[in-house]
Amino acid sequence: VYGRPGVAVLCTGRELRDPGVKVGVHQLRNSNGPALRAMLKNAGISQIEHQIVPDDPRVLAAKLKSAAARYNVIILTGGVSVGKYDFVPEAVRRIGATVGFHGVAMKPGKPHLYATLRGNRHIFALPGNPLSALTGFGELVLPAIRRLSGLDAESCHVTLKLPLTRPVTSKAKRTAFVLGKLIWGRKGLQVDPVKSCGSADLVAGAQADGVVHVPKNVRKIASGELVEFTPWRPIP
Repeated sequence: VYGRPGVAVLCTGRELRDPGVKVGVHQLRNSNGPALRAMLKNAGISQIEHQIVPDDPRVLAAKLKSAAARYNVIILTGGVSVGKYDFVPEAVRRIGATVGFHGVAMKPGKPHLYATLRGNRHIFALPGNPLSALTGFGELVLPAIRRLSGLDAESCHVTLKLPLTRPVTSKAKRTAFVLGKLIWGRKGLQVDPVKSCGSADLVAGAQADGVVHVPKNVRKIASGELVEFTPWRPIP
């Protein structure tokens, strides 16, 4: 008998402020935390803890260790790349976790990290840019949570084959994920590409129902062609 795992969401960054808290000129609204909570709830996860953690390797390691004592899955956002204040990889190793991978050939969201701890604990570190975090959650984290919940491997990554309403293009040399909105047309359910100004474009992300998969080195997919689509929310 399997149960749905409890999940801790740790959003890193001294500059982050939760909704309802006044934001200064040097601060940012914490959008990843509420968005990931909503996606987890859509997936049937009810035991969720969310908090903001400062960019301090010792504090971050302590928070990670505390979360791992209570939850099977820990999701971090931000601090996972190779910048001056990207302390997540160091903190993960400091608590004795074994890193499975750090870096995925996908756009957006290349610097994803996955690690494990004793006691069936799983750590997923996602980039801080909102669209990178949401894409990484849908492609990497949610399938793993479904597998931990007891689903067979073939049912963990839910995708649809749907026609495009308009062409999509990509210049990426790795698998790209393009925002898409589901609409009903003459051909039934279709995917309409959503224009984005980059991986921090929250407005575009709010309009999207998921992402279209554009395979590596594919420069263009024509209108009407069938594409693989990962939905971010339940389809009515």
